[in-house]
Amino acid sequence: MIFLDEPNKKVILSVRKCGLITLQYAVTEVYKNRSGSKKYMPHNFDTFEWWTDDQNTKSDFTFWKDYDVTLIIRNPYQRYISGLRTLWNYGKGNYEETFEEFWNEHFDNDYSFRNPHTANWLENTKHLEFKSLEVVDTTHLSDWLGKNGFKELHYHRSTAENLLEINLFIQKNHKEQIDKYLQVEAEIYNNWLTSPYYYSKIIS
Repeated sequence: MIFLDEPNKKVILSVRKCGLITLQYAVTEVYKNRSGSKKYMPHNFDTFEWWTDDQNTKSDFTFWKDYDVTLIIRNPYQRYISGLRTLWNYGKGNYEETFEEFWNEHFDNDYSFRNPHTANWLENTKHLEFKSLEVVDTTHLSDWLGKNGFKELHYHRSTAENLLEINLFIQKNHKEQIDKYLQVEAEIYNNWLTSPYYYSKIIS
């Protein structure tokens, strides 16, 4: 996703399941939402075409080299589980089928599900160029919003019951495989948490 303050050369970058709805409500009087823009698609970390869900192969993250960048990240496992909840909910607004039934119907041995809500993305951040950088974990997003003059919002929390059902199924059936799928993602995430750009370090 891309939230752009072009006059001041500032941008907020992230992907789906990393505070998108919160940011839509909180920052768009200043930062315009360009997440679905064809113009900016090659520079979007959410590298799926929003209108087709096809992977975009023409990414260029050097585009932001003259911008003050805020990068929003999230624990990869938490994001993955939340992404599965979103996929489960597609067309099943009242969760008529169990998560296990959903999984058995849709899983074809590709843990990404070829979907931007569950696809890995942090590898792309290695190619980010910027004028300045601030990395904000979603756990600190509300605090970051408040300290930057926005309302401290937190929208679209998944229900504990849904997440528990997904977690129990994963732990019982696919934990090792999903840990492997998220391994590189987790390594990059932890590197950002210990980098000098990380928001909690800046405020501590």
